[in-house]
Amino acid sequence: MRRLLSFGSAIIFLLVIVAAVGYQSKAVENTSVSGPVVVENPYIKPVKPLVGAVRPDFSLPDVNGELRHVGEWDGKVVVLNFWATWCPPCLSEIPEFIQLQEKYNDRGLQFVGIALHQSADEIKPYISDVGMNYPSLVGMEAVKDVAKSLGNRFIVLPYTVIIDRERHVYFIRSGPIKYEEADALINSIL
Repeated sequence: MRRLLSFGSAIIFLLVIVAAVGYQSKAVENTSVSGPVVVENPYIKPVKPLVGAVRPDFSLPDVNGELRHVGEWDGKVVVLNFWATWCPPCLSEIPEFIQLQEKYNDRGLQFVGIALHQSADEIKPYISDVGMNYPSLVGMEAVKDVAKSLGNRFIVLPYTVIIDRERHVYFIRSGPIKYEEADALINSIL
């Protein structure tokens, strides 16, 4: 008798699971989304929207140890790219950024790499190998602080921010950006 009850309970349990899975898949099938879906998390405060805001001021050392202030590139379209040598998507973007810097240099474009590394010695060989034609700033905690001030709360790499000539944040991408998209965005505000 106990065996029969256990077997019956198992059958009922399986039927409930199958019904629940079937109901979930129907709900997903019947959902048509025409645009992005925003899921609000009550435990995380939303970051103030940065697109359109004036970029924050910051200074970081470059690979030669010279302190550089972001204001030195005011009046140009600035592409800030947070990267690291241990980040494969970052390394795949950099040759394309080198091409874009060369293509639009005369029209007022300035890429600025911001490397998440302890020291410049960790990135100098890579910079030399790829022929990086734009400055790269470096640091750990200070770089994380700058990244957070630009909306990168979780220090995702790569992270790219495009700033217009009036110092306003024009575009933010968390993760890699394709050459064609970067080219179109840059060309649209030069």
